[in-house]
Amino acid sequence: MRIPPVVLLALTIAGPAHAIPTLVSESRSVYVDFFAARQDSDEQLWWTRSQSPSLPFSGFAGNVSETFLGMTGTAIQNSTITPYHIHADGWAWGTADSIAHSEDSPSYDAMVNVLSQFTVTFSLVRPVSYDLSGVNWGWGYAASVVWLHSANGDFSFGNGVDYYSRSGVLGPGVYTLEVFANGGTSCIVPLGPDQWYGEGGEYEMDLRLKEIPETGSTGVFVVMALVGLVVLRRRMTIPRP
Repeated sequence: MRIPPVVLLALTIAGPAHAIPTLVSESRSVYVDFFAARQDSDEQLWWTRSQSPSLPFSGFAGNVSETFLGMTGTAIQNSTITPYHIHADGWAWGTADSIAHSEDSPSYDAMVNVLSQFTVTFSLVRPVSYDLSGVNWGWGYAASVVWLHSANGDFSFGNGVDYYSRSGVLGPGVYTLEVFANGGTSCIVPLGPDQWYGEGGEYEMDLRLKEIPETGSTGVFVVMALVGLVVLRRRMTIPRP
C-alpha cells in the first residue's frame, strides 16, 4: 500500500512519543589526603585514600576514613543516577582529637583534606519539568554547594545551613549538576587534653525530571495521519463497477 505524501508528513511532524533525557558523563569520588612532618627530624608522611564507582552511572556507596595520631579524615557518598531521577547525599569531615600520649612522644605538623564530590552531565532535546530539593551544611571554612548550570543559565545553593527547593522547566540543552562537600584541619599532633579541631560539610540533593505532555499541533497532525490512512484503506477496498 502506497501512503500519500500528506500522511507521511503528518507522521513525521508528530515525532516520537517520548524524548528521554540522555546521560552524557559523570564523575564521583570520595577522597582523604594526609600530610605530616615530624618536628624534630626530616621525617615526612603523606598518603591518599579514594574511591569511585566501578561503572559509569552505577549506584555508588563510597566510604573512606583514615586516622593518624588522633587526626581523622572521613568522606562518604551514596548516589544513584537514572535519566529521570538523580540523587546524592554525603559528607566530608576532617577532625583532630586529643589522645593519650607520653611527654616524649614525637610531634608532627599535620594536615588532612577531605572531599566528597558528585558531577553528572545530561542533555535534553525538548523541555522537561524539574524538581530540585535538598540541604547543604558547612562548618568552619569548609563548604557544601550544589550547582546546576548550562548555556541557558545557572543557579546554585551555597554554604552554611541551606535548605532549598526549586521547580520549573528546563529547556533543550546540555546541563551539568555538581554537588560537593569538603573539609579538613591542620594542627600539631598529638593534641593535648581537651583540645579539638575540625571542619566539614554535608549535603543531600534530589533532582527529578518529568516529561511535559505534548498538546496542540502535534495532536492535530496525528489525527490527520490516522484519518488519511482510514480514507485510503476504504478507497482501496471499495470494488469498482
